[in-house]
Amino acid sequence: MNEQLRIELLKSLYNFRSVRMDLYYNDKISMNDMLALNIILACKESGDESAYFSKIQDFMKISKPAVSQMLGSMEKRGLIEREIDPNDKRKFVMTITDNTKKEMNSMKKEFNTMMDEVVSQLGVDDTKEVIRLFDKMAVIAQEQKEKRRR
Repeated sequence: MNEQLRIELLKSLYNFRSVRMDLYYNDKISMNDMLALNIILACKESGDESAYFSKIQDFMKISKPAVSQMLGSMEKRGLIEREIDPNDKRKFVMTITDNTKKEMNSMKKEFNTMMDEVVSQLGVDDTKEVIRLFDKMAVIAQEQKEKRRR
């Protein structure tokens, strides 16, 4: 690969990262919290309340202990409440507090406004192309990560 192209790619990735998408989140709810909270909500809405743990793990690509730590932290901060699953006493069900739901709605509005502006300026075709390229880069990066582990 051309050294100049390598540097330009790295600079572009750095510039994108420095935009700090977490600026649309606040000191109480981080971007990772928001992702986990949305997964918990989706599981509740689908009637699969106890599936949140594995779905968070799969979506965020983190270990079981990391999910436990994240949920424990969210519980301590009052974002969620943990209850024993009435159908299976070995499992827990997470409930999002009313205050957290209100905060999430406010944050979603702000984030959606920003994303709508990005799509508006890029246009639908370029937005789809960015998604395609990011997904492709993620697959390549994951393959490279797995190769290094071998």
